Amino acid sequence: MMNVSRCGVAALVFVTTVGLAAGGAWADASPCARANTDPEKLQSELSTTEKLPEVFRDDNYVALQDKSTWAMWTFTLPSHPAHPAVVCRRPVREGESITLDMVVNCKGESKACAQLDQDFRALNARMAQEMKAKK
Repeated sequence: MMNVSRCGVAALVFVTTVGLAAGGAWADASPCARANTDPEKLQSELSTTEKLPEVFRDDNYVALQDKSTWAMWTFTLPSHPAHPAVVCRRPVREGESITLDMVVNCKGESKACAQLDQDFRALNARMAQEMKAKK
Protein backbone atom coordinates (compact mmCIF):
# COMPACT_ATOMS: atom_id res chain seq x y z
CA MET A 1 0.00 0.00 0.00
CA MET A 2 1.27 3.47 -0.87
CA ASN A 3 1.37 5.85 2.03
CA VAL A 4 0.87 9.51 1.13
CA SER A 5 0.07 10.45 4.68
CA ARG A 6 3.70 11.09 5.47
CA CYS A 7 3.97 13.96 7.92
CA GLY A 8 5.75 16.15 5.36
CA VAL A 9 3.07 16.13 2.68
CA ALA A 10 0.19 16.32 5.14
CA ALA A 11 1.78 19.10 7.13
CA LEU A 12 2.66 21.18 4.07
CA VAL A 13 -0.80 21.00 2.62
CA PHE A 14 -2.44 21.48 6.00
CA VAL A 15 -0.36 24.59 6.74
CA THR A 16 -1.14 25.98 3.30
CA THR A 17 -4.85 25.36 3.74
CA VAL A 18 -4.96 26.87 7.22
CA GLY A 19 -3.05 29.89 5.95
CA LEU A 20 -5.61 30.38 3.23
CA ALA A 21 -8.47 29.98 5.67
CA ALA A 22 -7.01 32.86 7.62
CA GLY A 23 -7.40 35.17 4.65
CA GLY A 24 -5.21 34.25 1.69
CA ALA A 25 -5.95 35.03 -1.95
CA TRP A 26 -8.30 32.85 -3.99
CA ALA A 27 -8.07 32.23 -7.71
CA ASP A 28 -11.28 31.79 -9.72
CA ALA A 29 -10.16 29.30 -12.36
CA SER A 30 -8.80 25.96 -11.28
CA PRO A 31 -5.09 25.66 -11.99
CA CYS A 32 -5.49 21.92 -11.36
CA ALA A 33 -7.01 21.53 -14.83
CA ARG A 34 -3.40 21.60 -16.07
CA ALA A 35 -2.92 18.17 -14.45
CA ASN A 36 -4.69 16.62 -17.43
CA THR A 37 -1.48 16.75 -19.49
CA ASP A 38 1.56 14.48 -19.51
CA PRO A 39 2.76 14.29 -15.86
CA GLU A 40 6.46 14.23 -16.68
CA LYS A 41 6.22 17.15 -19.10
CA LEU A 42 4.16 19.12 -16.58
CA GLN A 43 6.67 18.45 -13.80
CA SER A 44 9.44 19.76 -16.04
CA GLU A 45 7.43 22.88 -16.96
CA LEU A 46 6.52 23.68 -13.38
CA SER A 47 9.98 23.09 -11.92
CA THR A 48 12.19 24.36 -14.75
CA THR A 49 10.19 26.95 -16.69
CA GLU A 50 7.92 28.31 -13.95
CA LYS A 51 10.48 27.59 -11.21
CA LEU A 52 7.94 26.53 -8.58
CA PRO A 53 9.67 25.70 -5.32
CA GLU A 54 10.04 22.10 -4.26
CA VAL A 55 8.43 21.77 -0.84
CA PHE A 56 8.64 18.03 -0.27
CA ARG A 57 10.61 15.05 -1.56
CA ASP A 58 10.97 11.42 -0.52
CA ASP A 59 11.65 8.17 -2.39
CA ASN A 60 8.21 8.16 -4.06
CA TYR A 61 7.06 11.76 -4.42
CA VAL A 62 8.13 15.30 -5.12
CA ALA A 63 5.79 18.19 -4.36
CA LEU A 64 5.87 21.70 -5.81
CA GLN A 65 3.79 24.61 -4.53
CA ASP A 66 2.43 27.48 -6.58
CA LYS A 67 1.96 30.27 -4.06
CA SER A 68 0.07 32.44 -6.55
CA THR A 69 -2.75 29.88 -6.95
CA TRP A 70 -2.12 27.83 -3.77
CA ALA A 71 -1.97 24.67 -5.90
CA MET A 72 0.10 21.83 -4.48
CA TRP A 73 1.48 19.64 -7.27
CA THR A 74 2.58 16.16 -6.18
CA PHE A 75 4.41 14.03 -8.74
CA THR A 76 5.30 10.38 -8.43
CA LEU A 77 8.93 9.45 -8.91
CA PRO A 78 10.09 6.42 -10.96
CA SER A 79 10.21 4.25 -7.80
CA HIS A 80 6.43 4.69 -7.29
CA PRO A 81 4.16 1.94 -8.74
CA ALA A 82 1.76 4.51 -10.24
CA HIS A 83 4.51 6.48 -12.04
CA PRO A 84 4.14 8.64 -14.02
CA ALA A 85 1.38 10.47 -12.18
CA VAL A 86 0.48 13.91 -10.89
CA VAL A 87 -1.96 14.96 -8.18
CA CYS A 88 -2.96 18.61 -7.97
CA ARG A 89 -4.77 19.83 -4.88
CA ARG A 90 -5.88 23.38 -4.18
CA PRO A 91 -7.96 24.80 -1.35
CA VAL A 92 -11.20 26.41 -2.51
CA ARG A 93 -13.48 28.56 -0.37
CA GLU A 94 -17.14 27.66 -0.67
CA GLY A 95 -19.04 30.10 1.50
CA GLU A 96 -17.70 29.65 5.01
CA SER A 97 -16.10 26.28 4.33
CA ILE A 98 -12.93 25.24 2.55
CA THR A 99 -12.75 22.24 0.25
CA LEU A 100 -9.93 20.80 -1.80
CA ASP A 101 -10.11 20.84 -5.58
CA MET A 102 -8.21 17.72 -6.65
CA VAL A 103 -7.23 16.35 -10.05
CA VAL A 104 -5.36 13.06 -10.41
CA ASN A 105 -3.73 12.12 -13.71
CA CYS A 106 -2.07 8.73 -13.56
CA LYS A 107 -0.42 6.97 -16.47
CA GLY A 108 0.88 4.00 -14.48
CA GLU A 109 -0.68 0.57 -13.92
CA SER A 110 -4.43 0.87 -13.30
CA LYS A 111 -4.45 -0.83 -9.88
CA ALA A 112 -1.60 1.41 -8.64
CA CYS A 113 -3.41 4.47 -10.04
CA ALA A 114 -6.62 3.53 -8.23
CA GLN A 115 -4.64 3.16 -4.99
CA LEU A 116 -2.96 6.54 -5.52
CA ASP A 117 -6.36 8.20 -5.95
CA GLN A 118 -7.75 6.41 -2.89
CA ASP A 119 -4.74 7.38 -0.75
CA PHE A 120 -5.02 11.07 -1.64
CA ARG A 121 -8.78 11.09 -1.02
CA ALA A 122 -8.15 9.56 2.42
CA LEU A 123 -5.50 12.22 3.12
CA ASN A 124 -7.98 14.94 2.10
CA ALA A 125 -10.60 13.49 4.45
CA ARG A 126 -8.13 13.41 7.37
CA MET A 127 -7.13 17.01 6.67
CA ALA A 128 -10.77 18.09 6.58
CA GLN A 129 -11.36 16.44 9.96
CA GLU A 130 -8.29 18.17 11.41
CA MET A 131 -9.47 21.54 10.12
CA LYS A 132 -12.94 21.06 11.62
CA ALA A 133 -11.37 20.12 14.95
CA LYS A 134 -9.27 23.31 14.92
CA LYS A 135 -12.30 25.61 14.42
